[in-house]
Amino acid sequence: MINKFIFIIFSIILTLLFSYNQKKKNVILSQVFFVLLILFLSLIFTFRDIIFPTDVGTDYYEYKNWFELISFNNLKFNFQNIGFNTLISIVKIFTNNYYIFLFICGFLINYLIIKFILENTEDMLFSSIIYYCLMFFLTFNVLRQWIACAIFVFAFKYLKKHDFVKYTLAILIGASFHDTAIILLLLYPILLSKKMNFYREEILSILITFFSFLNINFVIRLMDRICNILGINYFHKYTLEYLESQSGNFTFLIISIILLILINFKLFNSQKKANNYMVFIRYFLCLFPFAALSIKNGIFTRYLIYFEFAIIPAIDIIFSLFEAKSKMLLKISIIFILILNFIL
Repeated sequence: MINKFIFIIFSIILTLLFSYNQKKKNVILSQVFFVLLILFLSLIFTFRDIIFPTDVGTDYYEYKNWFELISFNNLKFNFQNIGFNTLISIVKIFTNNYYIFLFICGFLINYLIIKFILENTEDMLFSSIIYYCLMFFLTFNVLRQWIACAIFVFAFKYLKKHDFVKYTLAILIGASFHDTAIILLLLYPILLSKKMNFYREEILSILITFFSFLNINFVIRLMDRICNILGINYFHKYTLEYLESQSGNFTFLIISIILLILINFKLFNSQKKANNYMVFIRYFLCLFPFAALSIKNGIFTRYLIYFEFAIIPAIDIIFSLFEAKSKMLLKISIIFILILNFIL
């Protein structure tokens, strides 16, 4: 508990110092505190077996064994895991130290995620606290997939700019770490269709969620077939392993609350305003079905990783419509609840 408290306090202080100096246009100081923040997060990620021995991650030692086995001498040049194996091989040219490898992975993940938050939210401090309290510890699990997810959020700027080539290239790089990322190619046409009707798309998202929830076996068979076509050949195995998982309940509750708030927002009385937030709104609506399905079968939590970051810009959109005084009081209340939930 005390270690978590120290972690969250130091993270907030460094983020606050960075945000303050950035607003004051102190370029050098803001860059210094940004680097210190990423270094701090990366060190926590690296030495979690010492700092948080009960929260090292479910596959921490599996990846440690993986790291020890792979090198350029036995590198197989097939697409599956080629990015991850190449990264290991490059690191092992210089060192066989697993902590250094973890530090590089942690730096990559946290740098790309914090950059995403910085570029896509108005309140970097508040949005970062959401990441620290709800998502940072999740990065300790499924290392390859979190690298793929970090590359995806980095590529989000190319999606917003309608740069199909750079977005596709980034997703393919991410998929070379974890091939589930290949499904993110489908987001390009889904998020960027020209005209937006929020209520129609919101109803469609709810209907898809309702149908999928009631017909979970059909959805699993369909996903299994799609994954086989894409060369993702272990979907069925994971489906059986995660059959009893109920890990998506809390996430689904949060997402449902946000969706209900969005439905009642005056923001969407203005088509122009809705279009300004179009990409993030659609990104959030894609999250809703995966969150519901993850309650039924934990396999969908594997895909939920790519969509959970939609929570951060969605909350930011909501707060953009509050008056300054109300916004501040509500944010302080939410931060207090998040930190309390995190450390207990």
